[in-house]
Amino acid sequence: MHVLKCSFIIILIIMSFTANGQKIITDRPDQTESSSTIPKGSLQIESGMLLGFTENENISLKTIIAPSTLFRYGLTKGVELRVVNQYVDIENRTTSEKISGIADLEIGTKIQIFKRKA
Repeated sequence: MHVLKCSFIIILIIMSFTANGQKIITDRPDQTESSSTIPKGSLQIESGMLLGFTENENISLKTIIAPSTLFRYGLTKGVELRVVNQYVDIENRTTSEKISGIADLEIGTKIQIFKRKA
């Protein structure tokens, strides 16, 4: 077992020196929105899961949104096309009713008007 752990660590170290990555700025669907756009011709896919609970005197709801997927495509410098789709499952824990299905498809753009110089 010790040999397996050492081999795994060595492989990770080697990969860290040989891997060539790019800088990714994420918008995490339904979580945050960055002010930056992705480069022209780039495609970026971001996916996540949201779990929420709502309770008050009359109702108790559990909401699961999974997967929530954002597709970003760079149309030009400073302009990107955005498509968001998600599967939603809502359970009324008070009445045991359940509603689930694919949410409305969201299509939009992001336009970066100003860029701060570093």
